[in-house]
Amino acid sequence: MTKLNTLELMNLSFLRGIRVIPLIKRDILSTKNVWLFVILAVGGVWAFIYYFTLTRITDLNDFLVIPGFVIVFLGYGLVAHICRVEDLNRVNKRMIQLPVDYRILILSRYGSSFLLIGMVLLANCVLYFLLYILAGSERVQTGNFSNYFFIVFHLLLVIISIYIPFYFSKNSNVATWGMRISTLVWLIYMFFLPSVYFQWTHQQYVPEIYYERLGIYLTLVSIVVLILSYYISLWCYRLKWRNKGSFLPLGNLVICIAVLFMGAAKLAEVNTFTTVKNTLHEIKVEGVHVEAFPTDTVDGLEQYRIFIFPEFSSNQLSLYRDWQYVERGLIIVTVTGTTSDYLGLHGFSIPMETAFSLGSYRGIHDGREHFVTESEAPVLLSEEEKKSFLTHFDESDFIFELESRWLDGKIEMDWIQEDK
Repeated sequence: MTKLNTLELMNLSFLRGIRVIPLIKRDILSTKNVWLFVILAVGGVWAFIYYFTLTRITDLNDFLVIPGFVIVFLGYGLVAHICRVEDLNRVNKRMIQLPVDYRILILSRYGSSFLLIGMVLLANCVLYFLLYILAGSERVQTGNFSNYFFIVFHLLLVIISIYIPFYFSKNSNVATWGMRISTLVWLIYMFFLPSVYFQWTHQQYVPEIYYERLGIYLTLVSIVVLILSYYISLWCYRLKWRNKGSFLPLGNLVICIAVLFMGAAKLAEVNTFTTVKNTLHEIKVEGVHVEAFPTDTVDGLEQYRIFIFPEFSSNQLSLYRDWQYVERGLIIVTVTGTTSDYLGLHGFSIPMETAFSLGSYRGIHDGREHFVTESEAPVLLSEEEKKSFLTHFDESDFIFELESRWLDGKIEMDWIQEDK
């Protein structure tokens, strides 16, 4: 008996799947009048990007936001177009009179919306990777594209998850206003709240890696929201045709989205701090060398000015570009032993923005980024003092500590020789 029931359920699911296909086809065909505009919009934007990238006027990364905006705009437009056509032709009211299960009707709308959005997204991905082949990896970086892909894909899922329940609970006009308000809240959530929160809580700017992690978490969360949205749409549809209000299901949807999005933001924050801390802990001291340069002559004796050149390295290969990592940080140097006696120097500090700036960058060696900065000793040495100092110089007289708001207090920096 159980086996028979299982087969019946499988057959029922199969029949529902077959019935969904004609409805999806109907939705897609209803957008045929706008596809010329879609093709011209996508083609025009990418022709503009191809021209500026292939002529080496600029890199693609400067323009990635443009196709992202176009994808979202066109995706929303296609989904909204299907629903507006139904409202204008009163198709939705006639559909309820047909022997079609409302669950199939709603499932088809999610399927057609996802398919239309997927077609636009796929076309942009193909054009991107074609440009990657033509222009090369130096001008087209796949890392930045993946970040935009996650953000755009998440936003498209959110459009489907919010617009369709509001449409089935009321109409396309209410769904449009719901999307307008949701878009405003999303912009505040993505660009305003993180900046205010990081400045208020951590006194730091938001690093790019935060948005990378947030895009991944939001994509995963949006898939959950999409599934939840489908069941909310079923709930709203039943209430609508019973002439009952749909505030409760829509309110539950909004609350669930808020909770899940706040959770994604918290996970991205925790992951960001872990990544930045690991990056800072991984910075090593490669060595310290000193040089003496002749300066003024006093009583016929030549004086020498001493310059100290600490060298640091990191295997993150992005430290000087991720300036938020080193912003407002200090490298505190303690000078001990004979070096302190010769130079009359007990310590000094180096701003991390200076130590890991583009001017201090010395390239990649042995898979690590190297940075060299300089500091000047406060005293001048005579010829004899200079020779004695250089002879007895010991770089182990220098102790380096790193202080940053990303860390819990100060950490002592390791020497690279200790790891070899």
